[in-house]
Amino acid sequence: MIARNAWRLVEEPNSLWGRMLKTKYFRTSDFLQSKCPSSASWAWRCLHTIKEKIKPFITWIVGDGKFIDPWCDRWIPDIGVPSPKPNTIPDQTLKVADLIDQDMRETQATF
Repeated sequence: MIARNAWRLVEEPNSLWGRMLKTKYFRTSDFLQSKCPSSASWAWRCLHTIKEKIKPFITWIVGDGKFIDPWCDRWIPDIGVPSPKPNTIPDQTLKVADLIDQDMRETQATF
């Protein structure tokens, strides 16, 4: 049941329950990138534990790439999450769509 609720937070982040949890626990990120503070409730700790267990199995269907963070989301199957080159600060506003030539539907940059 806890895994179902964790998945519901991934799929329906704008539900009333999701918005309430976002306000309390992950204001500046999304559920998959959220942290578990030491003052968290028992329910949040359980959701966070389950999230960490299901996270390796979540991948994106890229589509237009406008919502996928290339540094944090698992959007390349079997590779995991890429990391920036040493001495490079990742651009937090960068999305996968910025790396795709929308007309040709192919990669226009490497990172």
